[in-house]
Amino acid sequence: PQYRIIAYDSGGDPVNAVRLAQKVTHEDGAWALIGGFTREEAAALGAIAQCERIPFVTTTCNATDLSLIGRYVFQGRPNIYLVGMSLGSSAIKDLGLSRFAILAPISQEGRQIVKGFKNAIQSAGGELIIEEAYYPGSRDFTGQFSNIRDVGLRRAWDDSLRAVYLEHSTVFIDDKPVKFSVSEIQPVLPPEGIEFEELEDTTWTISQTFLDSLWETELDKIRNWMTVSGKEVDSLEIPLKVYDGFLFVIEPGMINMTAPQFARINFITQLLGNENWADRNMLRNEGRYVEGLVFSEPHAAIGGELYHEFAAEVLEIDSVVTSYHLAGERAARMIAFAAPSA
Repeated sequence: PQYRIIAYDSGGDPVNAVRLAQKVTHEDGAWALIGGFTREEAAALGAIAQCERIPFVTTTCNATDLSLIGRYVFQGRPNIYLVGMSLGSSAIKDLGLSRFAILAPISQEGRQIVKGFKNAIQSAGGELIIEEAYYPGSRDFTGQFSNIRDVGLRRAWDDSLRAVYLEHSTVFIDDKPVKFSVSEIQPVLPPEGIEFEELEDTTWTISQTFLDSLWETELDKIRNWMTVSGKEVDSLEIPLKVYDGFLFVIEPGMINMTAPQFARINFITQLLGNENWADRNMLRNEGRYVEGLVFSEPHAAIGGELYHEFAAEVLEIDSVVTSYHLAGERAARMIAFAAPSA
């Protein structure tokens, strides 16, 4: 069958998108709409399509529940919440990770992917140690990374003391064993949802309150040493291996700023990311900072062999395959599938 594509540029403006949608349906006789880059634009076009009773397809917008607008609205890519769920599930089941840190933007996309990721890891028994956020458009993440390192260093210190206590029933401060009172230890509690019952073989550990006091004592020693010696302690020199996985959600075009900053914080962890890390041109230059990165790429993941065939065709006329190439191909395939019965 032969199809005619009528293309208009809305400029990302929902009001302009509605005006153009009315034009193509009433004047040009279009029987389907394709587009909707942003959540607002896609929702507006979906409402028009539902009123006009013609199909609307978006393969770029990943807003949650967009297709619930009506039976004429179709979303040709996973919503961002499900992408987060998939990434979290894979981190636990496929990569074997269990303890996580998160840094994400305060945006609709950031909130949804984090919500899905957290639900997946927590339902699978994983642990979220710290979650930090940044405002959209931010370029400096020093404050967030500093907080994540501080929490990680403290957690590593707590874990090391508890491991020593588990083996020796004490810990050593200045090479001397510490005597614990009953109030300074606590039972190791079972996972949430399982009722605790103290038995003869119950495992005991150092209480969090006593760990807090020991930590403050250590910090006082370090402060006194810096005052006397006139030197500073740079914790960035210490490789930190407390987070098994680190979900870093970035905005488009940010790899050249985020990758070097991530490398400087000296984490030994599995970096996880959203699809905005799938910029092959930037990764060629900055990939050395984020080796082993695992990121979501909904289009490529779903496409399989068809994706590779299409990518080869695109590379004959363009230098790189982008998510926009893939979104256009997905939309065309959906329309071609539906057209015979239209």
